[in-house]
Formats: sequence, structure tokens, C-alpha cells
Amino acid sequence: MNLKSVLEECLNQVVVRVKPIHSGHVNDAYKVLTKDRCYFLKVNREIVFSNYFVQERAGLAALKEAFQHRVPEVVGVFEHDGAQLLIMEYIESGNANEGFWTDFGQQLAAMHRKSDASFGWHDNNYIGNLPQENTRNSCWSSFYTENRILPLVRKMQDMGVFSNKQIQQAEKLCLEINNILPKEAPALIHGDLWSGNFLIDKKGLPVLIDPSISFSHREMDIGMTKLFGGFPAEFYAAYTASFPLAPGWEARLPVMQLYPLLVHATLFGGGYVGRCVDTLATFN
Repeated sequence: MNLKSVLEECLNQVVVRVKPIHSGHVNDAYKVLTKDRCYFLKVNREIVFSNYFVQERAGLAALKEAFQHRVPEVVGVFEHDGAQLLIMEYIESGNANEGFWTDFGQQLAAMHRKSDASFGWHDNNYIGNLPQENTRNSCWSSFYTENRILPLVRKMQDMGVFSNKQIQQAEKLCLEINNILPKEAPALIHGDLWSGNFLIDKKGLPVLIDPSISFSHREMDIGMTKLFGGFPAEFYAAYTASFPLAPGWEARLPVMQLYPLLVHATLFGGGYVGRCVDTLATFN
């Protein structure tokens, strides 16, 4: 595929340069320069990731409505010769301004106040390159069990990674989730909120990218921020001051982190499998 020609057709502009940039394991990424603007391009194969960018566009649109700071503007989603392309504005990186983490915590809390009648989303989407089920449910423990934990536990069993013992432990934990987690209204969550999925723009403000959204328990986002080292203390202080978490939230983090750990174990194996096994054992 001649990317330059395809982009000129999509953008109806003369493309000066298409520069590959470092990306994740799902998409190829490029910085696209025209005479007037700079764009960010993602490319993958439609046959492998059906509607991937359609779902990403929907996620970004939902975040844009609820998050006070910046979310990339989507130019369009296109298909060409079996490939799908997502073209967005290019965000120039900057340095965090004073009070960045306090502001970020406050704004995430405000975003989490956007609620819905049920947990889930109007369509299935992706987390990383794994399909994510979002069938609506009025009960969080049922939603988390049926749409998040058990599908991946069974996948791990099919892969020969989990034994019957882990399956039984997971099923037992799922029966207890309703007693472990506090009752809360569904909250709009980013769904994959780690340090690689936000940017800092030239004004020193947070920019949310790569969503895996749903209406879920808001502690899911908090758990994800803590999974790979955590954000600075100011972030959590500001969040809890703005939208207090129920007592004991730190002790519940492993339950909320089990889903992203299962995602990573499914995709990458290795030490993530051990962390999943340890989590299941802790609650059995």
C-alpha cells in the first residue's frame, strides 16, 4: 500500500512526509505532515481487528464529552485494500505544568461522575488487541464476572495455562465479588488507564488516548493506574478529595486489577500468569 497516495485521497491534501513512529503491539503508527497540518495515523488489518478504529473513535468521542482537558480530534476512519486507518490530530508533547497530577486526579473524578442506567456499553470493543464484551447488566458483580473475568479465565484454560484449580478459584472469587466490592453507580471509565495511555500537551495538561471504555465500577480505572507502579500521591489525593472512594479501596485493588492482569497474561504470558495465579490464591 502506498500510504502517501492513500492519505492524500483520504485527506484531500498534499502529503509532504509520512514518518513511522514507535507504537504499541497492535497498530503501526505514523506522523503525517501536509503543507498545513500534522496528523497522527494508525494502521492495522481489518480482517484481524474488525471495526477496531470505529470503536476507538467512539471511545474518544465519549471521553471528549466527559473529560475537561484534551482528547485527540478524530479526522476519520478509512479502509483501503484490507487495511483500516485512523487519522487524528497530532498532539505535540510538552512538560507537565505545576499541579498537573492534582488537576489530572480532579478531572478523572469529574469524568467518573458521568453515569448510566447500567454497566457495559452499547457495543463490544477492544482492550489492547483483545475483544472486550460489554453486554449491559444492572449488577456490577455479574457484569464483571460474565464480561471480564470468566471469559479470559476460560481462554487461559483453553491455552493450557490455567489448571482446574485456577478455574475453581476464579469461579469462587466471582461468587464473592458482590460482597467484596461496594455498590456504586456505573461510571464512564477509560478502561486502560496506565502511563502509556495519556500524553502531556504543550500546555502541560493531560491528554487521554487509546480508550477501552465502558460504564463500569470506577475503581477499575484506579486499579489500572496502580498496576505498573502507580501515579504520584497527589493524583490520588486530589481524586479522593473530589470523589471519595469507599473505605478499603486499596485492599480491593487486586480484585480490580485481576482483569487487566488476565489481559496481559493472555497476550504476553510470562510473569503476568504468575500474578494472576497469586491473586486468585489470595482470595481463596
